[in-house]
Amino acid sequence: MYGLIVKATGEPLRLDTLPELARARAPVTLIQADRFATPFLHAGEEVDVVAATRPRPGDFVIARAGTELLTGWARAPVDGERWHVRHFLTGLEARAVPVARAVRLRKQEGPFALDAPLGRALGAALARAGPATGRALLEAFAVGWRLAHPLWPPLWLGPEPEVLRRSRRAYREPATVTLYDAAGDVLTPEELQVVDRFKPGSRILDVGCGAGREAVALARLGHRVMAVDVSPELLGAARRRAAREGVAVAFVQASIDALEFRPGAFDGVLVSAEVYSYIPGRARRVETLRRLARAMTDEAPLLLFQWVSVRHPLGRSRLVDALRRLARAVGAGPVSEPGDAWTYEGTYGPVFKHHFFSAAELHGEIEAAGLRVENVIETCRVCRRRG
Repeated sequence: MYGLIVKATGEPLRLDTLPELARARAPVTLIQADRFATPFLHAGEEVDVVAATRPRPGDFVIARAGTELLTGWARAPVDGERWHVRHFLTGLEARAVPVARAVRLRKQEGPFALDAPLGRALGAALARAGPATGRALLEAFAVGWRLAHPLWPPLWLGPEPEVLRRSRRAYREPATVTLYDAAGDVLTPEELQVVDRFKPGSRILDVGCGAGREAVALARLGHRVMAVDVSPELLGAARRRAAREGVAVAFVQASIDALEFRPGAFDGVLVSAEVYSYIPGRARRVETLRRLARAMTDEAPLLLFQWVSVRHPLGRSRLVDALRRLARAVGAGPVSEPGDAWTYEGTYGPVFKHHFFSAAELHGEIEAAGLRVENVIETCRVCRRRG
């Protein structure tokens, strides 16, 4: 998994891309690709860096330490351009050459200026702190940030058409394509447990195919696959993957909530991981499943990969959902449905996601679409038509 990705190009930040970055004088936006490499940032959040400026003590910097990239706080110069850089996630202190200093974080809830007084004060404290104190300061920052933004996600994400447009833009970002295209070419162990529900040579519909990992793997198994995604950029990556593997897959650009096929067109349907939860609105999700059910033969399986979310007992989303329910009960609004949120997982967005906090809620939508849950294997619901 990549640590940081250059937003403008979608290229992962590596040692061999640093010289180009170092020549940049205007701020360059980098996107956090995983959850653990960079303090302050969650997956999908962004940081603006300025490379062609000399760091100061307390600056949050991206640095080269030998053959590794690290992020942390510049403590003091060693000689020339070399600095001590404290990296609290590992507790290590490296003598490194800073590559760029960060000036602003773009977090889900809003921007945080690292070169403003509060950011400078925090950086100065972290530059002087020992490992244990530094980690405690970072945890305190995280708590304070949440207290300053108690209503997250927002009570109302916006009208469904605008929510859809915003999400679709995210799937066209170069960084999103980079992330999905970096996935392997094989099915996961969980997927291998369930794809044997498809009979040999089946006509399979892959819903939300992304860069084509599942579709190409199913085609290699001998299935006739049609794969659908809303992003032309992701479909371009999927077609290149299929060409590399020498398999035939019919790729179609379409919104999954607008799919319409003749009855019995498919012997099986695979709804890729979390794709179902990216559809805004319960009614829209249920209608999508109804359309997929109509397109299946009578005994065809529908494999729906969907997590049931777990949230902290004191998580902010609990307060937001309680207020949403209250607003709906008294006719106030507009508010989004409980469980609706913005997410950055798997893409660089934000992207809409509905969190299912119970299996009962998820199974209720499946049953409302005329399907039954035959089996649950890890996150996969093996579904078939009722009656």
